[in-house]
Amino acid sequence: MSIVGKSLAHYEISRQIGKGGMGEMYRAKSVGVAKPIGCRRE
Repeated sequence: MSIVGKSLAHYEISRQIGKGGMGEMYRAKSVGVAKPIGCRRE
């Protein structure tokens, strides 16, 4: 199940940037300051 396009806390998930045995990595941005971050989903 993809979380792209959804919000997580105060972050908007924009795209998946990686996937492996330890989980998935996504590019996101903070809604308040538009700062890019990476988040991991196990």
